[in-house]
Formats: sequence, structure tokens, C-alpha cells
Amino acid sequence: MLGRVPHFASVGPRVRLRSNHVAAEQIRVCAQTTLPALKSSWIHADHNISHRKQIESLMAKLNDSKKNERTLRASLDETTRKCDDWRQKAEEVEQVAKRAQALQNTIDHLENRLEIANVEKLDAQEELFNVQARKSPFDIDPPKLRLSTILERDAKVNNPGRLCALVLCWQTSGMG
Repeated sequence: MLGRVPHFASVGPRVRLRSNHVAAEQIRVCAQTTLPALKSSWIHADHNISHRKQIESLMAKLNDSKKNERTLRASLDETTRKCDDWRQKAEEVEQVAKRAQALQNTIDHLENRLEIANVEKLDAQEELFNVQARKSPFDIDPPKLRLSTILERDAKVNNPGRLCALVLCWQTSGMG
């Protein structure tokens, strides 16, 4: 009986079975093919539910990831802004340091010029002293008595600035 194929008689849109025995066989064959299909659809439905749960879980993770990405981007933007601010401040500090170095160079230059001017002034004072003391710069013996008389005379005239300059000139020129 398993090998027999039922014969159907066609009567319009409906199909009519030829015998009861054939109908029972047809029901059994239909049950054998339909039940596994139903089981398969139930299994597919279970798989669909588990897939939906996985998709929902993955979507939640994706949303969390996007939120974390936005947070990290905001943090990166803030860090970049702070880095740019610090870089700008560092450039300003470098400019201030360059200006300070330029000012220090100017101060050093002016000090050198002042020192040269003081040396020239001392040379002029020494030359004036030599002229007033009638002494040649090449004389070996310093005129100690004459210097003291000139100093006393200047002290009487009350010119202490010149007195100090002459003493300084006299001491630095190796006479004292």
C-alpha cells in the first residue's frame, strides 16, 4: 500500500478521492509531510524569536557604542581645544622670552657703551690731571706732592665730585 499512488478524479476545482482506503492513505501521507513542516515552522519561529532578541541586543550595544563614540568625540574636541590653548600660550611665552632676551641684549649693549664712556672719561680726566700737574704719561716717578697740593686746592674750592674722580683716576692709573 505504501507504494501505491492514489488516483484522483477531477471534478472542477475540487479534488475527489476514489476510495476511503485511498483517503486514509492520503491523510497519513499528508500528516507525514505536514507535521515535520509544522515542526520546522515552529523551530523557525523559535529561531526568529531568538534572532529578534539577538538583533535587539546588538542594536542596544550599537546605540551604547554610538553614545560612547559621541562622548569620546566631545572629549577629543575638548582635549584638542585645550591643547591648542596651551600651544598658543607656549608661543606667547616664547615671544615674551624672545622680547626679554632682546631687552637683556639691549641692557648689555648699553652697559658696554657706558663702560666705554666711563673709560674714555677716566682717560680724559687722567689726561687733564697730567696737564694740570705738568706730568708726562711716560714719567717714572709719580708726583705725589703735587697731587696732594692739587687735591687740597680742589677740596678748598669745594668740588668733591672732581676730587673723587681725580682720586679714582689716580688709583686706577697705578699712581696710588
